[in-house]
Amino acid sequence: MFWPVINDITTTYPHEPQFVEIRELNPKQDYSYPAHFFPQQTKAYPEVKPLLLKGEREPLFAWLEDRARQQERWSLVLVDPVAGRIEAVAVTRLLRFKDDVVIELRSVSDFEHEVHMRSRSRLGRSDLGANAQRILSFLEQLRQATATSKAHSQATATATATEEHSP
Repeated sequence: MFWPVINDITTTYPHEPQFVEIRELNPKQDYSYPAHFFPQQTKAYPEVKPLLLKGEREPLFAWLEDRARQQERWSLVLVDPVAGRIEAVAVTRLLRFKDDVVIELRSVSDFEHEVHMRSRSRLGRSDLGANAQRILSFLEQLRQATATSKAHSQATATATATEEHSP
């Protein structure tokens, strides 16, 4: 497997999610996104893109927060529903390195919102794909949960409609 020599992955460039609280907690770290990473990232991880969700913003953000809290080895350091931002520190399994994660829920319309993410390693020049995998895994969990939720809602609606038409 080929991994590019990058340690910062984003779903969105040039408007990548920004670290706020984590930046304040680590003032010696440079949290600017290196623009030269994005072409390498898109070549290696073309599937790293924002995820569109439909629904009301407040319940969606609460659901995102709940999903973030369920992640193994993540510690949330900021939950800001007004800004639509969640920040966390993820600890790697093997060497216990700390990686920084930010999730932003950005409104497209009243009932459509995109999940934008960024994950970066504090140490090293290459993350061996860990940050891309973290983003892809989280977004896939969201996709699966929304698919399950839609299937459940449709089954409930169908069951309710069937019961209403029963003699």
